[in-house]
Amino acid sequence: MAYTLVRLPAVQVIGMAFKTKDHNQQSVRDIPNFWKAYFSKNVEASIPHKVEPLKRICVYTSYNPEGYTVIIGACVTKLENVPPALIGRELPPGEYALFGMNGPVEEAAAKAWHHIQSIADLPRAYTHDFELYEYEKADVLREAKIFISVK
Repeated sequence: MAYTLVRLPAVQVIGMAFKTKDHNQQSVRDIPNFWKAYFSKNVEASIPHKVEPLKRICVYTSYNPEGYTVIIGACVTKLENVPPALIGRELPPGEYALFGMNGPVEEAAAKAWHHIQSIADLPRAYTHDFELYEYEKADVLREAKIFISVK
C-alpha cells in the first residue's frame, strides 16, 4: 500500500472528543465504541454547517505519552454555534501522506493503520492525522482515505 504526499488546506471539524492510547491495544477496543456512541447518540444531527455532500471525519490529535484525543464528527464550513457537548477544531493547512482504503470500512481502516504503523521511514509529524469518509448521500460511501501529517 503506497502513499502519495499531498498539501491540504485548513479543515474545520465539529464532533465528539474522546481520549485513548495505543498501549495494550486500548485504541483498537476504544475507537469502534467511540463510533458506536457517535451514531447511537445521533450526534451528526446536531452538527451545524456540515459540508455537502457529507464528509465524516475521525481526527487523531494532541498526541502525548499518555495517549491522544480522537474527534469523531463531520467537516463543516464554519466553527460557529458548536453544541455544548461537542468541540470545534480547525486543522491547519499542511503536508500529509495520503493512504486509500478499500473494502468494508472497519476492516479496511484497521488494515491501513497496521500498514501505516509498519512504515519505518514515514516522517510522521504527530500533530493531527485523520480518516476522511466522503459520501454521495448520507448512507452511500463514495471514498475513504487516511491522511497522516508529515514533517
